[in-house]
Amino acid sequence: MKKNRMMLKRNKRRGNILLVLIFGMILPVMAIYIGLHITKMWVSPVLNSEEGNSIIALENNEVKDNGEDNNKSETTEENKNNNKINYIKAEIEPFSVYTIQIASLADNKNVDDFIGALNDQKLAHLIYKTDNSYKVYVSGGTKRTHVETELVKVKTLYPDAYISEVHPLVKNVEYPQDERAEKLETIITDLNEVIKTMDKQGEAWYNYFVSEGSLDNYVELLKIQQNLLVKLSEKISGVELPEGFFKKGIVEKMIAYQEGNIKRSLELYEENEVDNAHRLHSLFLDNLFRIVEIIK
Repeated sequence: MKKNRMMLKRNKRRGNILLVLIFGMILPVMAIYIGLHITKMWVSPVLNSEEGNSIIALENNEVKDNGEDNNKSETTEENKNNNKINYIKAEIEPFSVYTIQIASLADNKNVDDFIGALNDQKLAHLIYKTDNSYKVYVSGGTKRTHVETELVKVKTLYPDAYISEVHPLVKNVEYPQDERAEKLETIITDLNEVIKTMDKQGEAWYNYFVSEGSLDNYVELLKIQQNLLVKLSEKISGVELPEGFFKKGIVEKMIAYQEGNIKRSLELYEENEVDNAHRLHSLFLDNLFRIVEIIK
């Protein structure tokens, strides 16, 4: 009898040990394996980016399901074929912006402090909100080599400064060959001329920085840009822009801001070219990003 009780106790201990092994070791290991397998199958990878080597690619803000886009494209192509309308493709001038980033702020609490410090240092600046943060840029242009010259000076004040690149991805538009075609073509031509003029303005700023000469050439280019914007505004207001073209409201907003910036720039230039040079360049940076906003 005593022997049977001992056997029962021994078997019970073995059963307890087995349960401990199952629930304490085997099940957790299986859970981890299953979890890893599910993660591998269903969780999308996160791409890390080195902020010190940042390239900002601005894309269309609208995110749509691939199937919806494909169906829409097929419908659009079908409509084109059914309506027997020829479509014209127009290329937009390649356009990139290079700026020197000195900070990225999580909120706008310290923005005013930065602006005050940069004005005291007579540094051109632009604060651009993107991805729920505020990027603080100083100096900039349309060619990286030009900005690299300024980077050396900026690093003496902000050692962690680096060049940030903005490359809009959309480079062309499409419109039907109907009664609007001629006017739409001239709109594209004028917009390309604005971009070319701003590229020349970047060259004028580079020459000013390296030789500390006059900004007369830059001011003449501002006046050319001003005339182009007047013509562009008149043409935009008098035509309905088709699908696949720029959004009318965004173009009108760009024109309004650039015209205001140019007017203020000419006033600052007349007041004191040297003392206001950093303010003039800040307005130039704002104009650059206004173009980015319509062709991104």
